[in-house]
Amino acid sequence: METQTTSGTRAKQAAAAQRLSAVAQKAATRAKAAKQQVRAAKSQLKQARKLSKACKKAAKQARKKAQAALLVQERQPASRKAGASRKAKPPTSAGPSKRPLRSAAEVARSPFKRLQNVPPQMRPAASAPATSAPSDPTAPTTS
Repeated sequence: METQTTSGTRAKQAAAAQRLSAVAQKAATRAKAAKQQVRAAKSQLKQARKLSKACKKAAKQARKKAQAALLVQERQPASRKAGASRKAKPPTSAGPSKRPLRSAAEVARSPFKRLQNVPPQMRPAASAPATSAPSDPTAPTTS
């Protein structure tokens, strides 16, 4: 009878090992699926952050444009009503100039542009006509 008990015990142990192996496989599958879900959630979160950042940037640009439009609208005189006259204000030079800033490349190119665009009266004559000029410029001319 001992042989039957040992074989029965062995069968029970083998069945338990198979059940444990199946449970371990299921747990590994669930862990793999959970990892994939975490990766997908992280990807969605990353996309949402990008979209949020882009929306914030667009909103900021829209605010700037609206503010600039309001400034332009305030500077433009209102439509004149009949009989209403407005005195012109003298320009003030106390504030900084409103010229747009130039890039370093534009600043570096400007001397070359000026050299290329020399006015005609300043250009040296390529070939001067051969005329008889007096040797003494202070001497009176006889014509």
